[in-house]
Amino acid sequence: MLLVAAARSGELATHQAGTNVILGLEQEGRLQRVNVEVLRRDALGTLAEAVLKAPPPPELTDWLAEKSRGNPLYALVLLQALMDEGGDLSAPVLNAIPEGLSGRVSA
Repeated sequence: MLLVAAARSGELATHQAGTNVILGLEQEGRLQRVNVEVLRRDALGTLAEAVLKAPPPPELTDWLAEKSRGNPLYALVLLQALMDEGGDLSAPVLNAIPEGLSGRVSA
């Protein structure tokens, strides 16, 4: 049986039970950690293209790279918020931090 789970080390540190499970599995050699790296600019462009169903303007890709710092979840929420606001994809600007990110950013 293969079980795939995802956990952020910062969030996991606040949950003792989860930490104990992971450490136990690791000590038994039953856990393999895979660190997920941030997305590079070109990968963010590919992600935006998949959402937009068209190649994104370079300015949008640059903006997503700067604002999301390569986090794919943040990039998707930012892109969706920009589209919801009817923003200019060639000169992206948001009026406010999207609701889906505000809680995560403050945490």
